[in-house]
Amino acid sequence: MAGYQDVSEFERVVTASAREMGHSISEVVMKFGFSLTTISRVYCEYPESDFNAGPSIGVTVQTIQRNIIDIGFRSQRPTRIPLLTARYKDLHLAWARQQRHWTVKD
Repeated sequence: MAGYQDVSEFERVVTASAREMGHSISEVVMKFGFSLTTISRVYCEYPESDFNAGPSIGVTVQTIQRNIIDIGFRSQRPTRIPLLTARYKDLHLAWARQQRHWTVKD
């Protein structure tokens, strides 16, 4: 794992922007492979309210978000429909058993 001094400016901005996007420290640690302490220090360096004033290079939020997505760090949305209940599983299985002897000609 890289120490805090080994993290580049770009990596610091990317990890800080992951926080802006609502990801937890644990998710960032798992995705980027930095230690928990390193990520915490980066978060202290770039407070949420003053994000654009922290880095010395001019980078837009869209650029950072695009790079994070390119890396493969995507947020997951909750399922909007309920999964199959036991009742619907039983009904589906009964229907499948009823149709198992059908052929293309039927």
